[in-house]
Amino acid sequence: MLIFLNLLFALCLALLGIATTICPDIFSALYGIGLPTTDARITLAAIIGGGEIGIAAFLLLSGKWGVSHTARAALSICILSGVVVARLIACMLSATISPIIGLELLLEVGAICLLVFAVQNPRKSELSTS
Repeated sequence: MLIFLNLLFALCLALLGIATTICPDIFSALYGIGLPTTDARITLAAIIGGGEIGIAAFLLLSGKWGVSHTARAALSICILSGVVVARLIACMLSATISPIIGLELLLEVGAICLLVFAVQNPRKSELSTS
């Protein structure tokens, strides 16, 4: 399950990163974030899209550098936990949670739970780096 979850998270990040890089205006549609200038679109594409692509690449390729599946899953747990904590703090400060934010929180917490379970219960084949 650990290998599958690492692959799934990497593919999701890669797809989100590619979509954000190609069409950063998707944030306007989903979240109401205005990108009024070309510089704003380029910066969002680079920071969000590029960051997601970079993390996906690490998850997919780091076995070549000796990084275990457990370590890769731990990275995913830390990233998702940071996103959840920041999202919850922002929701508390704004005193609101929109449906899309609520759904994202549920998906992120669910992913964290699955990853923690997989890290704590690895199969022998998942202890390697390949």
